[in-house]
Order: sequence, then C-alpha cells, then structure tokens
Amino acid sequence: MQADTQGARKPGSLPRGSEVEDTLPRRILGRTGRPVSILGLGGGGILMRTLDREAAMALIHRAIDLGVNYVDTAPTYGPSEEHFGEVLKARRPEVFLATKVHSRSRDEGWRKIENSLRRLQSDYIDLIQVHDIKTEDEVDRVMRLDGALAAMLEARDQGLVRWIGVTGHWDPSPMAYALQRFDFDTVLIPVNVTDKHYLSYIDVVMPVALKRNLGIIAMKVYCAGGVFEQLDVMPHDALRYALSFPVSTAVVGVDDMQQLLENINIGRRFVPMTEEEKESVLDRTRQKAAVCSAKFKREPR
Repeated sequence: MQADTQGARKPGSLPRGSEVEDTLPRRILGRTGRPVSILGLGGGGILMRTLDREAAMALIHRAIDLGVNYVDTAPTYGPSEEHFGEVLKARRPEVFLATKVHSRSRDEGWRKIENSLRRLQSDYIDLIQVHDIKTEDEVDRVMRLDGALAAMLEARDQGLVRWIGVTGHWDPSPMAYALQRFDFDTVLIPVNVTDKHYLSYIDVVMPVALKRNLGIIAMKVYCAGGVFEQLDVMPHDALRYALSFPVSTAVVGVDDMQQLLENINIGRRFVPMTEEEKESVLDRTRQKAAVCSAKFKREPR
C-alpha cells in the first residue's frame, strides 16, 4: 500500500509548531447514522511502517484528543492494527473503527476477522470492508456462498461487526457492479483533484452511493503525495476540494505528528468550495492529471 502522504511541504502549508483551534466538524456516515469527524486517521503512513509502538500510540492518542473519531486500518497495513489496538483497549467508545478483509473466500475471511479483533483488542468492529475491488470477477468470488461476504454477514449476525462496506481505487466500474450485487452500507473511494480526469469514482460511484444513502468515505485526497510532487495544488486546496463533495469523512495517513496537526487545522477551518472554485482546481490539474491519476489509482493499498 502507498500511504496518502503529504510529502515535501510547500509554501502556504502551516508552519511547524502551529496548533489546532476550534472544533473538528462531524458529518453523518450515511445509513449508519453515526456522526464521524470529517477527517479520519488512516492506518497507512507512519502507522504501517514504524515498529515504535510508543510513537505510534502518541500519534493516535493525539488525533483522538483533537477530535478525530474515525480510524481506518487493515490487516495488510503492517503493524497498524496492533498500534490501534494498544490505544483502543482504553478508548474504544471514542472512535468509529473500520478495518478490511482482502481475502475472497469465506474461511480465510473468517480468519482475517478473528485476527483483526485480536490485534485491535476489541470485541467488535464498527465497519468491516471488502478490500480493494479491482474486477467484476473478484466481486463474484466475494459474493459466492463460500465467499468472504458470507463470513462478514455471519460476523454481523453474531455482533462482531456492525456494518459492511466495500473499497476500491482502480477502475470504478467493478465498484458500481458490486453495489448492484449487494446492499453495502459504505464505500471507500478516491476523491481528489485528479479523479474527474480519469476513471472517475466521483462521476460513476458517488451518485449510486448517494441514491442509496451509503456512507461515502474519501481516500487518496492528496493523490499519494502527487499533488505536491507533480500537480500545482496546495494541501488546503486538495483536502478542501475532497470535503466539498458529499463525503462523510476523508481518511488520510500521515508521516509524523506535524502532518496530523496540519490536516486537522485544514479540517477545522473547512469552508466548502464553490462550483467555480472546483472548476478552477480542475483546470489547473487537467494537463497532468490523466497520467497522475492512472498511477495514483493503481498504487497498491
């Protein structure tokens, strides 16, 4: 997985030492009815790379202290689930916890759910997600009687998970197909300044999700760092652009505490973009976005 990271900071980002103020807004996560912070903490970035448990715990504690109540991880994110588990064993009621199952079979899906519960040190998972849908064939495999979705449904019936979602960041067509095949509760999709220029989840998946009142969770809002490396977009514009769509939260991985504070500052000062401002961003990114978006959507997650 490539974490959604800010990379090198450009002029206009918050200076080091800046502190957050005010409150972090919340939105309802679709049909779940749960209010979630518009900024979620992703289990990528430093949380999937470091073995320094104390440093990871300090970052998670800080995020929760500052109003982040949506956290997202996966078994494939290195030690990320263990890091969250060390914090959540004392603070579980304060967060909406999401993780994922990449396996496509029922038996392996069950093992992944049981292992995640153990690593997360929790009796239940708020949102379990079918991870990284790429093809319609994968959707069909997941939804067979012996597919991973059967394990998720059984886990939900037993109270081990509460809601079921699906994630994808390649071609949006298989995700739209998945939404036709099963009544999911949430979708986790790319929502960023390049999306509309290439295989757009905003255009293909978001309208279906809205019609069905699914919770829409944004990811890759910084294009895996590409908005800084290859596109003329500042951090506050990239996050503000994503949050100006009807998403419930934007999940962002960070590389250090300062990036966390910068993201929270942007979230706390969020004002929706006008349609004219959105078009201005798209005009600035149009020339390079097709190449960049193709790369960003195909980074393994």
